[in-house]
Amino acid sequence: MDEPFSALDPVVRREQGDQFTELTRRMGKTSVFITHDFEEAVRIGDQIAIMCEGKIVQIGSPFQIINSPADDYVRSFLQGISHLHAVTAETVMDKSKKDHAESWPSVSIDEHLGPLIDRVRSASTPLAVRSDWRVVGTITADNLLTEIRSRLG
Repeated sequence: MDEPFSALDPVVRREQGDQFTELTRRMGKTSVFITHDFEEAVRIGDQIAIMCEGKIVQIGSPFQIINSPADDYVRSFLQGISHLHAVTAETVMDKSKKDHAESWPSVSIDEHLGPLIDRVRSASTPLAVRSDWRVVGTITADNLLTEIRSRLG
């Protein structure tokens, strides 16, 4: 799909992107979504490819691209992009503290910052981070705030 939401206003564009993401995940389908908006790519994609002059210069998760740009082109492409876009449950979870977490509210390992903040605020316990139905780590408000502070740094 080549920039399918580009002509929409920002609110509708975000809503359509969220619906598209939910639909593709629910159906278990892979799609190629072309956009020039890195923030949109982060919201929609699990893997992002950055191209320069018709060639792919880097493929990776938003975290990998933001934290380890492959070259000067990717670095310049990312100028002004907040490193907070790379925060997911996987990047802030504590892998060592999984005891008793089975009964805690859970989030997916690839959950992004906005929903994580909402979930941490509303939970009375830490969050269990799940991958393939297994608890792989936990998140506390402290984990999340430490990661945000380090990225704003």
